[in-house]
Amino acid sequence: MNKKILLIIIILFISFSGFAQNLEERYLSQANQEYLKKNYNEAYLYINFVLNLYEGEELPLPARILGEKIYFFHITDLIETEKFEDMDEIIARLEQFPVISSFRVKEATAEYKQLRLDKEEANRAEEERLLREEQERIRIEQINQALEVERSEQARLAAIRAEERRLYEEKEQAYQAQLESARQAEIERNEAQQEALREDMNSAQALEIQRSQQFQAERAAYEQRMMELMESRDEIAANQQKEFSEILQSSIVKQDNIASSGEKMSLYVILLIAVIGLFLFIGFGLLIFISIRNSQQSQRQFENTLYTMQNTRPITSINNQFALPDVAETMEHLQLEDPSRRAALPSPDGDGEKFKEMLATCKKYGEQIDQATNRKNNSRNISELVFKISKEMGYDEKTCITHFAVAMVYDIGFLSIDADILSKEQINEEEFDIIKNHVNLGLNMIFFVEKEYQPLFKDGIMKHHENLDGTGYPSGLRDTDIPYIARVIHVVESFVSLISSRNYKSIQDRESAISSLMEETEKYDSKILEALNEIA
Repeated sequence: MNKKILLIIIILFISFSGFAQNLEERYLSQANQEYLKKNYNEAYLYINFVLNLYEGEELPLPARILGEKIYFFHITDLIETEKFEDMDEIIARLEQFPVISSFRVKEATAEYKQLRLDKEEANRAEEERLLREEQERIRIEQINQALEVERSEQARLAAIRAEERRLYEEKEQAYQAQLESARQAEIERNEAQQEALREDMNSAQALEIQRSQQFQAERAAYEQRMMELMESRDEIAANQQKEFSEILQSSIVKQDNIASSGEKMSLYVILLIAVIGLFLFIGFGLLIFISIRNSQQSQRQFENTLYTMQNTRPITSINNQFALPDVAETMEHLQLEDPSRRAALPSPDGDGEKFKEMLATCKKYGEQIDQATNRKNNSRNISELVFKISKEMGYDEKTCITHFAVAMVYDIGFLSIDADILSKEQINEEEFDIIKNHVNLGLNMIFFVEKEYQPLFKDGIMKHHENLDGTGYPSGLRDTDIPYIARVIHVVESFVSLISSRNYKSIQDRESAISSLMEETEKYDSKILEALNEIA
């Protein structure tokens, strides 16, 4: 039994050996044919089958020569087509069958490896590039999202500013309407006063005509009396002359009978009569002269009365409806027009169109504020002093001009307060709180100011009533928490108030006013007071 099995195995081995030999020759032939056709990939597959048959054994020369050629051209073909999928397998095969790894195969393999490394490096670079592009795309998307958020915020702020401007314009329109109503009421009052004046003038003229007629009648009666007196005087003079003649005749007749002493007595009597006649003549002349002069004076008085009444007009102003009980009613006593310092005042020329336009707008609102608060030239005077103090403190020209502009409108909040409250001589605590709120109201009224200057304007408007010791309003700020622009406006406003008080008796001169402020260094900046003392 064992012999039979052994025999079968020997027979099968012999048969398989012959079959394998035939298969090797067939695949080797097929690999050669594919090689000749330059189908190197198919030739590679066939030669690998042959190589697998000799794994661990010495490779025959034909298979070694053909394998070297196929591997070389296959590797060269892969290099040209840049296909690197089989590279690890090829390298492993060459290490397994080093007999087919000729010099040129090694060079081709090295080139193949280098090309794959280059390709991998290029792929990595491409991946990095794509990664960077993706990161850049994400960053751009994030930037766009941030820009979109910023645009939304800008749109929201623009809407808020538009709403603030709309509210301000509504208030401005209401204020203008109120102002127009006040003007109309003032016109009506003027017309009523003029009508009353015309009636008074007509009454005065009628009364004066009546007086003139009465005067003319009295004058005619007086002249009549004077004529009668003159006639009476002539009659008396004629009688006196007649009596004098009779006496003279009697004297002549009695001349012979009277002694020399009687002649003297007659002469005295004659002289006495002559003197009496002279006095009577002079008296009548004086009466006539006085009467004529009184008539002329009465006529002149009548003409002057008519002229005065014709030229009299009611002197009123719409500004009289505005007044602040604690602020100067007039700036007549404030002499800030020092010609030697006028050259230092700011000019908008050369500071840019927008800046000049802003400065002009500030001046316009300054005039409106002065009109609303009934403080003549207050904004101009305070802004000039602020400008000069800033120059004295060492600020540059443009900053000083900007401080000038802020000082023009630091009280702009008063334009949003009811004119009835501003016009009161006495106010209660609630109304005083409303007036104090002008520092907050003013923040919504500077839409005309460029964005870069708004923080400075807001500091000047909001904080110019703050004291260094924290007793001011609205926030009770202290020391350096109060910005310079607010401190300098606070000093200048207090100084101007002292030298231009509503009550003339309480007006102080410059030196006394500065001394008074320096006594309150807990409220005012001492350096600013020193600068004020230098320029004042």
